[in-house]
Amino acid sequence: LFDDCRSEGYEKVLLLGMGGSSLAPETISLILGDRLNGMELKILDSTIPEQIRTIEDWVEFEKTLFIVASKSGTTTETLSLYQYFWAKSEEALGDKRPLHFVIVTDPGSNLAKLGQSSGFRAVFTANPNVGGRYSALTHFGLVPAALMGVNLDDFLNRAIKMAQKCDAQTQLELNLGALLGIIMGLSASNGKDKLTLMTDPQLKPFGAWLEQLVAESSGKQGRGIVPVAQEPLVDVKNYGLDRLFVYLRKSGDHDQFVDALSDNGHAAITLEVADLGDLSAQFYLWEVGIAVACGIIGVNAFNQPDVQ
Repeated sequence: LFDDCRSEGYEKVLLLGMGGSSLAPETISLILGDRLNGMELKILDSTIPEQIRTIEDWVEFEKTLFIVASKSGTTTETLSLYQYFWAKSEEALGDKRPLHFVIVTDPGSNLAKLGQSSGFRAVFTANPNVGGRYSALTHFGLVPAALMGVNLDDFLNRAIKMAQKCDAQTQLELNLGALLGIIMGLSASNGKDKLTLMTDPQLKPFGAWLEQLVAESSGKQGRGIVPVAQEPLVDVKNYGLDRLFVYLRKSGDHDQFVDALSDNGHAAITLEVADLGDLSAQFYLWEVGIAVACGIIGVNAFNQPDVQ
């Protein structure tokens, strides 16, 4: 898909999607974008007119590929954005218009049928058993990543190595996903239910993705772990003891702060991210970790009763 689009003169990708369909691609773009040599990606996950107008000014229809991403294929906002840009592109693209649209959805959805019947460039169907917030390493994350120029073999191999470290056969003291989940779950059960993420600047966008994963997986039945992301740091003495701090460390900017937290009786753990290319491994690690944590606090990580 990437090679075909580049050879045909495409330079931009606009992803139309809400929540789980857009957060992982946005995170990949913001963290890895400067290292990539692919198509320029922007994401529209809002129906605010001013944001749509800004994106529309950026779009060059002859050079833009539109990804319409929705698991159910019925997301009202996504379908509305699709209809808007489908209509707007008719004058500029004429009969070539379907080749500028790609669908990412679940098998058998109305959106999949629309893409096939309308002759879109491609229709990708993801594993329907994977919820939106866990979809970073499915078609919802990987199709935009490939178009940005991410080397998917390397990206997925790093995730596979993390998966092996989180495998059920891996002894507990070496099982990173289980250990992270046990720490989160036991902390929440003992009053430390504010999961506070600190990152070095290169990893700051990870917080928005993690926020949805933690909140939507754990927050139900009157229980939950509250994610706190991108919060300005204050004097360690001003924090209550209801927090678990996790530091995603790349450059070590917050080493002294973490030491001060520990010295003042706060729970703080550090996760080393040696290379930004390990972003895929972090996706996997946290997906396993929150599932384990939810098991400990007694909720189903994978259902979404409020959505239903």
